Amino acid sequence: MTLGYRVQDKGILLKIKVIAHSSKLAWMGYLPELDRYKVKLTKPATDNLANTELIHFLSKRFQISKKYIFIKSGEHSNQKDLFLELEEGIFLKLLEGLS
Repeated sequence: MTLGYRVQDKGILLKIKVIAHSSKLAWMGYLPELDRYKVKLTKPATDNLANTELIHFLSKRFQISKKYIFIKSGEHSNQKDLFLELEEGIFLKLLEGLS
């Protein structure tokens, strides 16, 4: 079980399920059936608004610059794989604070 992320060279591959156009912006936790974390976004999934909000949200939560977060796959899907240039130990400590 990978718990929604995988360590890769120089960072973390984070698996996210996005709920766009929600009433609130929130980290909803881990979905074991999808092996992804669920994030609610207030922006709609049009004109890249939800993707931009997701990157901004993750940069705040994981305390890294937006330039260190990349959408690796799922740019036009609600299931996204994002790469965060972040050490695993720091990632796990911050992830624990989100749950």
